[in-house]
Amino acid sequence: MPGEWISLLKKSLKVARNDATSRYYQLATVDENGLPDNRTVVHRALNEQDGSLLMLTDTRSRKWGHLSRVPKVSICWYFGKCRLQFRIKADAKLITRPGAENNVSHVQLGDAQLVEDYWVRLSDAGKKQFLWGEPRSPKPFDVPLTIGSDLITVPEHFALVRFMPYEVDVLDLKGNPQQRTVYRKVAKDTWRSDGVIP
Repeated sequence: MPGEWISLLKKSLKVARNDATSRYYQLATVDENGLPDNRTVVHRALNEQDGSLLMLTDTRSRKWGHLSRVPKVSICWYFGKCRLQFRIKADAKLITRPGAENNVSHVQLGDAQLVEDYWVRLSDAGKKQFLWGEPRSPKPFDVPLTIGSDLITVPEHFALVRFMPYEVDVLDLKGNPQQRTVYRKVAKDTWRSDGVIP
């Protein structure tokens, strides 16, 4: 069990549930040149048993390409109401339907139902973002994006990523002095915590 840090994260999500910005965190991956690449992503789910985080993605995106080569990430998540910052280092498990794995060795198969479930949960506006075309491809100037009318069928390029934390650095910015604790996974269900100077 992740222990104390997962309780702090759950509490932060609860306190900030009416703050739209709390549903986003910054995700850094490693690009093809070994350089960091950062973006803001939408938080979809937290597994309270193992502390894993779930994100939706497009297998045609640069993010998927980065994770296919180096399945390691760094996440930074700040909750303004609680004044807590979580810096999370995690392994990435790519989840897609069988047949859509794109020859990536660490794709997790057998979760076709999970992929379908998340597609069904998406709003029509969310689904349309996966049907505009390939990410980063040229868009003709002043031409509206068009999509097909099929919002029921799960696109082959729709996938999930599960982040499995192995280190969580929590900075509590309330009070003076501020408090900082680093949690490290030392065994399958065992975490160690160390108070450190902020």
